[in-house]
Formats: sequence, C-alpha cells, structure tokens
Amino acid sequence: MKFFTPSNKHKKAGISLLLAIVGSTIALSIALAILSTITRSVEQSQNLERSTQVFFAIESGLEAGFFHHNARGQGVKFLELNDGSFPAAQIINHDSTNIDTSWTIDGRSDSHVIEGLIYEDTPLQLRWFWDNSDTVDDNPATNQEDNVPNFNMSFDPDNDVPGQSDLNFGADEDGPLLSWILTRSTATGVGSLVPSADDPENPCDLPTSFICRDRLSSSLASNDASRNNTLLPRTQTETTSTIFDFLNVAGGSKFQLIVTPTRPFVDSWTGQKIDGIPFQLTGVSGQNLPLPEYEIHTMVSTHGFSKELELSNIPEQTAIQAFSYSLFD
Repeated sequence: MKFFTPSNKHKKAGISLLLAIVGSTIALSIALAILSTITRSVEQSQNLERSTQVFFAIESGLEAGFFHHNARGQGVKFLELNDGSFPAAQIINHDSTNIDTSWTIDGRSDSHVIEGLIYEDTPLQLRWFWDNSDTVDDNPATNQEDNVPNFNMSFDPDNDVPGQSDLNFGADEDGPLLSWILTRSTATGVGSLVPSADDPENPCDLPTSFICRDRLSSSLASNDASRNNTLLPRTQTETTSTIFDFLNVAGGSKFQLIVTPTRPFVDSWTGQKIDGIPFQLTGVSGQNLPLPEYEIHTMVSTHGFSKELELSNIPEQTAIQAFSYSLFD
C-alpha cells in the first residue's frame, strides 16, 4: 500500500504579515508626505498673508508720517519710537489683524551744525522757523520756533571739489555757480534779498555777492554788513540792503535762505561729474535748525514679532518764492 505525504512547498510563516507591514508603511509614508506638503502649503499661505498684513501695516506708518509732516511743515521732530513717553496718538491699531504700527518723524538737527550736499538743478532750502512740538498731540499753533538767523555758511569747506582746471562746470569762463535768496515776512508783506554785482556783464568781478566758480571758498554770513545786495520789492527810497540789515529789520520773521545751482556739475571737456557741492551751515547762536531732508521711522509689532523701518533722505519741498531771480543793474 502506498502512502502519499503532503508536499513540503509551504510558504514561509509570516510572509503575508511582512508584506502587509511593508505595504502599510509605504501607504503611511505617502500619506505623511501628502500631509506634510499640505501643512507647508497652509503655513506658506499664512506666512504670505501675514507678510502682506505687515507690509500694509508698515505702509500705514509711512503714510501717517508723510501726512503729519506735510500738515505741519519743515523741522518736525517727534519723540523716538523707544521713548518711554511715546504717545498713543502715534500708534495705529489694526484690530482686525492684531497689529500695532508706531511712527515718528525726524526733520531737525541735533546740533547747531548742518552738513550736506547741494545737488545739481536742486534748490537747497534752509529755514529759521519750524514746528517745535514733541508729539502729534501738541498744538502746532502754540509750538512755533521763529528766530532771527545768526549763521555762517561755507561751501566746499574741505576743498573736495576739483579746481577750475579739472572741472569747468560747463563753461570755460568764470561765472556765478550758486545763487541765493533770503526771504522774510513783515507787516508789509514778504521781502527778498538777492545777490548783486557792480558790473552786470561780469557778475563775478569784485565786489560781488555771488558764489562764483573760481571763488567757491566764498561764504554767506548773517553778520555781513559790507556788501550791498538787491532788495525786492524795490521802493523809491530802498533798493539795496546788506544781509545784516535785511535780517535785523524791525518786525521781521519767518526767515529762510534758498541756495540754487546755476550751472551743471560737469566738466564740458572730460565729462567728469560730481555728485554735489558740499556745504556747512553753522548756527552761531547754537540754534538747532530744520534739516533740508527728513526721516520717517515706523515699527510694526504683532504676536511677539516686531520690525522697524527707516525711510531717510526725504527731500523737503522747496517753496516757490516770488522774486527768486537775480537782477543786474
């Protein structure tokens, strides 16, 4: 009798379980990868939304600075952002996004010396009256500084501008390089003082009150009582005045000095060009003066995160002045 035994070709024990575990692991890995991708996408979307909110929050601080500066005028200097007395009126609360924006303005010198550049085709305006408020809460009508100028202004004090042999400022002959105008307010209206020369065909021949190409070392000073300049508007009795007499007229106020380039800052032969003509204005009586440029500082705070932005070198708008020209007679 023959006995038949089962075949020994049995699958190894546990192989099905191993395949199930491997398949589950692969499926879980795919699911986790998809979940991670979705999570990153959501986080990126949230970060993008938060970045957009922060951007517009910072923009709101800049716009507030521009608005209040233009409403008050040149020379505004509010408290710094980290000042302990910083006012709530200079904090913008964005309740819908839980973001706070603080802003401030700085447009006044910290000392009695102002240094900078006079740029080509750009008038430089310097004032002796400004809003002296510390915060936007202060009433500008009761915080006005208005001083009689006491100054000395020099040009190219460190002799950085190339000499006439290297830079002819677009002309071979000497001539006015910088013109200027002083203005004041009195009970009778606005008056102006402009440079003049004895010889209208040669305005740089001495005596002259022009700042000329070949005498860039010349200066303007409030105590100059030696050189006559043209007074505008003219009267039958008064046609000229010195800077000292013009500034010390009874009832004078709201003085300002505007210096205007009259030539290109380039050499006509070589094409060499300079960025600008350096100047230094010193307040002899130690006055802090409005700057020709101002800054806006803004800071955004949200969920323990803060970001500060500074927008600097914003040029002050130069007012269009009557009689802002020179007369030769």
